[in-house]
Amino acid sequence: MDPLLAIENLRTYFYSRAKRAFIRSVDGASLAVARGETLGVVGESGSGKTVTALSAAGLVSAAPGVIGGRIELSSNGVKRNLLEGLERYVRVEERDGRVTAVKKDERGWRRRAERSMAGVRGKEIAMIFQNPRAALNPYSTIGTQLVETIRLHTGAKAEREAKERNLSPPERQWLRQERAPPLLDALKARLEGHLPKVPPKGPLAEAIGYSLNHWKALTRYLEDGRLEIDNNAVERAIRPVAQGRANWLFVASERGGHAAAALYSLIESAKATHHP
Repeated sequence: MDPLLAIENLRTYFYSRAKRAFIRSVDGASLAVARGETLGVVGESGSGKTVTALSAAGLVSAAPGVIGGRIELSSNGVKRNLLEGLERYVRVEERDGRVTAVKKDERGWRRRAERSMAGVRGKEIAMIFQNPRAALNPYSTIGTQLVETIRLHTGAKAEREAKERNLSPPERQWLRQERAPPLLDALKARLEGHLPKVPPKGPLAEAIGYSLNHWKALTRYLEDGRLEIDNNAVERAIRPVAQGRANWLFVASERGGHAAAALYSLIESAKATHHP
């Protein structure tokens, strides 16, 4: 079975103006990762671990960058070399085994690489950068950071996806108006067509009638991206109050009741405003 990711003889160089020489950040690196396998790359600082990952994700920006090798990705039964065609954009001159000059069409290769990575980066290859302040914001939930990546690299297709991917209110409104009306029209037509076929005083007729009588309220969420399609957030907010109601009957004194009310108000307000 072919490995999920195979890197062969990867060379990523940078040019140091101060030293007037090429820095061989990655020089002939090879590795393979099988499907379901976790690979740990260990090395001292500056050994090329991060640059290897950046090269695989197509995120090397400094020149000349990747100048040789293969990065093969196998997915959905298709194998592709992410560095295919690189040799047409790079010319390397060597003397006594050392690289003395590199001529690279940076703009042309970047356009070529971006087309190659368009369906890969963020979906099949992703990277968490070493800078923890930039990569993992302690004031942002892990879920928010994960769905941000999904939102940037995939297209939203449904209201549930919009909610999960943390779209802004205008984006949600556009998505709803683009996709929801045909579904709602079909639902309304089916309810209206089914209503005469059920007993008029039965529970199903009551449910259908309730939906049709409140159709304007049901479809109000189409007009404002800030509105939720359900009231789950409200139910979650009042659940602690409902669950604790029986316990609060025994606060021992009126002062205890006031103290408990102040404390619960503070806690719930902090939760509502996302303060840790």
